Amino acid sequence: MSLRLFYLFTMQVDIPLRADAGQYFRIAMNVVQYGVFSIADPQSGVPLPDSFRAPGFPAVIALPLALGSDIGTTYWYVLLMQALIGAAIAMVMFALARRWLSRNYAFGAGLLIAVWPHLITQGGYVLTETMFGGLVVGAIFLLVRASESGRPFIYAIAGATVAAAALVNQMIILLPFLLLVAILPAKRYLQTTIFLVAALSLPALWAVRDAHTESPQGHSGGERLFENVMIGLEPDFVDYHHAPNLPAGIAAKRVMEGRELYAQDKSAAYAAVFARIRHAPLYYAMWFAQKPALLWQWSIVQGAGDIYVYPMLASPFENNPLYRFIAAFCYGLNTPLAVAAFVMALLVLLSIWRKGLRTEDRALLLCVLTFCYAELVYTTLTPDARYANPFRPLEIVLSVTLLARLAGYVLSHRAKRNNYANSHKPNTGLGLMK
Repeated sequence: MSLRLFYLFTMQVDIPLRADAGQYFRIAMNVVQYGVFSIADPQSGVPLPDSFRAPGFPAVIALPLALGSDIGTTYWYVLLMQALIGAAIAMVMFALARRWLSRNYAFGAGLLIAVWPHLITQGGYVLTETMFGGLVVGAIFLLVRASESGRPFIYAIAGATVAAAALVNQMIILLPFLLLVAILPAKRYLQTTIFLVAALSLPALWAVRDAHTESPQGHSGGERLFENVMIGLEPDFVDYHHAPNLPAGIAAKRVMEGRELYAQDKSAAYAAVFARIRHAPLYYAMWFAQKPALLWQWSIVQGAGDIYVYPMLASPFENNPLYRFIAAFCYGLNTPLAVAAFVMALLVLLSIWRKGLRTEDRALLLCVLTFCYAELVYTTLTPDARYANPFRPLEIVLSVTLLARLAGYVLSHRAKRNNYANSHKPNTGLGLMK
């Protein structure tokens, strides 16, 4: 918490309410002033409703505005809330990892989560990543507690937490079905049903609302999803954002052309995307093979770069020795952690496929399934390190788990070798004399 608060009070964002952050604030202001969910400028009069954004995060911003706070006070309310959530994530992941790791290894994982630069800097923007990550981690922990106790009430709370995460970021909406792999073997069908109903009801109701909302052109959730699909399928999307005048950037302008086609004919727009894949399958296969590395890389692409989404006028990661050391240390660990997390996830899935799910493995499996879900969704769509940030706590815990397993194997092998050597020592009789 101290690391996060010091960062907040010493950093300075260049135009903090730009782009996505500005949209979240405009939605909150429109809800408070007009009772309309819209990203339109509230100063332009009563806006038309739209479905471009999920409702969860704007609702959090709207609360202090509705209570009479001004924009500046609300801005700091959100940042301080995110600092608290970021610190809580490290604590919850420590408690979760204690289900299968020793105290020392779990503490090491929690410490890495507490100091990881991306998880600190993301709390300095009015963006969804911190809240979304906290809800995902909280949902996993609550589902583990529910499976341990068997109490329907805790299953309901876990499902409601998943629903809250889906209302902050709709990409998580299908995760509850994947998590059934870990909770169904317990044969608690009533509790599982309660979990699913709690997890899906509110997001489904909001989806119905979106489906019946005539959004202005360019402001619908369908157009936003299609844009993510387009960017996710464009190998040159980096140049599209940073160098639009280069040949690769010019080629990536088909993203905008695709959006225009989507506004006219949704089916034709998706057909054009899949036609390009069929035309050059090897080219796109090679692109998809690279996307996992892009998702877990150090530098954020759709932003200012390095560990920043928006440009910074000041940051302790640039001018404070402690923060610079933390950044350098974590930068060296970034790629090894990603590789280790993938290996550990694969080993867990293979072990459960061969031996079945043991009760003591359920917490670890829930982390693996959520990690794999994030990998599948975000490498299919936009493979940007910004979108991996909410799941970095899971990546860190899985990588530390692999380290613990390897260390345990080495120690066990060394102990067996020493026991074998001791049992085959020649008996010289010196032991009796002693």
